[in-house]
Amino acid sequence: MCNLSQGIRQKAYAEGYAESYAEGRFEVRLESIRALIETVGASSGQAMDLLKIKEQDRPEIWEALASSGC
Repeated sequence: MCNLSQGIRQKAYAEGYAESYAEGRFEVRLESIRALIETVGASSGQAMDLLKIKEQDRPEIWEALASSGC
């Protein structure tokens, strides 16, 4: 019984950590794109090109940028 609950707890921790890591990484990408837009005058597409962001990841980023007013 103890091993089962410990295993469930560890799995939940690992899932929570992975989700938090992904969210943090996404926020860093957005900050980097905004910085390039502001400091270099790049368009959001150019900023993503400079950061080598994959095409499949861009729609989510476009949406986040649009909702934040960029």
